[in-house]
Amino acid sequence: MKRVRWFSVLGVGASLSLAWACGGATTEPAVPEAPVASSSGGESAQAQTSAPPPEKKPHPVLIDDLPGALARAKSEGKLVFVDAWATWCHTCLSMKNYVLSDASFKPYRERMVFVELDTDRDENAGFQDKYAVEVLPSFFVLDSSGSVLGMWPGSASVGEMREFLDSSLEAHEAMSSDSLPKDSPLRALIEARALHAASKHREAAKQYGLAVERAPKDWPRRSEALKGWVRSLARAGLASECVHAGLDHLDEVQGASIPADFANQVLGCAEGLKSYPTLQETVKKVEARLTSLLADPPEVMSPDDIADAHNILAYARELKRDKAGAKASIEAGLKVLEAAAEKADEPEIKATYDYGRAKAYLELGRPKEALKMLEEREKQIPSSAEPPARLSQVYAALGRPKDALAATARAVKLAHGPRKLMYLERKSKLELRLGDVKAAVATLEEEVKGWQALTGKRARPKSLEGAEQRLRKAKAKLGQ
Repeated sequence: MKRVRWFSVLGVGASLSLAWACGGATTEPAVPEAPVASSSGGESAQAQTSAPPPEKKPHPVLIDDLPGALARAKSEGKLVFVDAWATWCHTCLSMKNYVLSDASFKPYRERMVFVELDTDRDENAGFQDKYAVEVLPSFFVLDSSGSVLGMWPGSASVGEMREFLDSSLEAHEAMSSDSLPKDSPLRALIEARALHAASKHREAAKQYGLAVERAPKDWPRRSEALKGWVRSLARAGLASECVHAGLDHLDEVQGASIPADFANQVLGCAEGLKSYPTLQETVKKVEARLTSLLADPPEVMSPDDIADAHNILAYARELKRDKAGAKASIEAGLKVLEAAAEKADEPEIKATYDYGRAKAYLELGRPKEALKMLEEREKQIPSSAEPPARLSQVYAALGRPKDALAATARAVKLAHGPRKLMYLERKSKLELRLGDVKAAVATLEEEVKGWQALTGKRARPKSLEGAEQRLRKAKAKLGQ
């Protein structure tokens, strides 16, 4: 995920009440790379016999069961690989369908217990209380006690994810034997990731900075460290330092999604400073960097990564009031997603691109194309909350509130956690718009109860306060 900023080039997007991007930019799958020998090892060659033994199947991925994964890891002497995701996150779907499904991950499944945690589900609230899930997807490598060995927020290519797993295994071995030099960049990065996962952002930023300072220019994890550095600086409220570090290293970062994510974070920091000269300098450099990147995208960039980069470029152009340029960037990203969806042969794979396509159609004033796509997808995947949730926004943009309400109600029945509560908010607003105050009161009571039930990092006091305020107003209106 990525936190991609979205615009209302033609005035349509501003009317939509629910953010579409993954909680992370961006915010959220490359054309699979050819499998290469992994440093973690693979299957040994078998002697040729007339009847070779059957291939040993790896353990299946555990679903929403971190305690079970940790227990298995402890009993089998393995590490735990955690995929923290959400059903509505397009980058999460891209990673599942185009990266983690790659055959080259088989050796890692022999050395790690893979577990998927849907962050909307209540049973995974404890994980989010302990580990910082700031964007979706977020990937963690833990030892059997739950200590963080590696953390990767957002998208990655097949090669990047293998390198991340390799380095996490290397870190575990080095830390276990205490053979990692005190001044090594890897040690600083490991410590930074653990601090980052614990939401200790100022301390994490210091360790990321040390990793960058100690690492040679060709260190394979240098771009990962740079990305973590600017993000931690931003989360620590050190916007000026974020911009300074970001501009110093903007042209250096490499990877599938890291260059665009890095640029997006630096733009956000510059915007937060409220210094027009700084913002203009940042916009100019980010536009040049992304324009160059997108002129010939690296092969490791997936369609999702490329489209996100186009939308971050649109963000930069919007900041300098270049609406025509922003529109052109959105159109370019849409073409990439349409081509990728056309190649996909299953509805579930095509759905990877629904988020980006639907949002772009609305931004470009083409809601009927989004409507056709999403109505078809809801028929194909009736168990998913995503098509009706996005359909409700399209219906609203078309001035069809009754259809928007019906679609939202269908999404509510299929959604979980905070996402469901956001849909309930939308449902109550549509009910009020249609004059059904009694129904709106009932919906708002359900929303308030839901926010009250959330604890720890999932609690959102401002969302609860807003829901309670809307409920009071609706009850007063009902009394009148």
